[in-house]
Amino acid sequence: MESELRLLKSTFDNIGENDALLSIVGALDRAKLSILDVGCGDGATLRKLCHFVADRGAVVNGVGVDPAAPALESSSNVRLHAVRFEDFETHDAFDVIICKQALYYLGSPIPAVHRMLSLLAPKGMLCIVLWSKRCSLYSMSRALDEAGIATLTIEELVALIKDEIPHVHVSTQTFNGSVDFSKWINNHDIMRSAAKVLVRTSTRPIDEGAIGTVARLLTSADRRAPRINGLITVWKANE
Repeated sequence: MESELRLLKSTFDNIGENDALLSIVGALDRAKLSILDVGCGDGATLRKLCHFVADRGAVVNGVGVDPAAPALESSSNVRLHAVRFEDFETHDAFDVIICKQALYYLGSPIPAVHRMLSLLAPKGMLCIVLWSKRCSLYSMSRALDEAGIATLTIEELVALIKDEIPHVHVSTQTFNGSVDFSKWINNHDIMRSAAKVLVRTSTRPIDEGAIGTVARLLTSADRRAPRINGLITVWKANE
């Protein structure tokens, strides 16, 4: 699965959300940063964070490691927790919590956001990356799994937070790029990985029907289509 996912990611433009996350981390004036990557998956973002903060005495924690990903190892500044976020227990507080394209997997979004906020240190920042409703991947996801939690978008989450979580500040950034659908066609490995991502599942098997649906959707799609992500930054208003 990891090699398939790497192939899928190779069809995406680098649209800058990782740079934005690193900028937020870099702007925090803390002697020793504590970072939590929720749903760290293949560890790509976690590895970037480790390299970026290596000279600051920071500790980067990862929860929700993909067992199919290349081995991630704990070290002096990396702590891996081989549990789901729902089962993660800690007495630590974190200066930055990152949840990049993982909130879909955590059940009801507002309880998950509440939990992440509760784990923030004073003046800490919660950063969440999701698709925009204008993203072509979101449109395909809806066609594949209309009743699923994959319908959650950055716009919907901002509205939910403002309605249901008092005493927080919220800022948003949008990142515009594209996905090269021409590389998906006739590549079964990419198609299978895409189907798993589009229906937002890391556990249930993807059948040939789902892959066939992706193929049919591509017949009416532009070969290079919009890929639009949003970054929400949330922090407590009383800090």
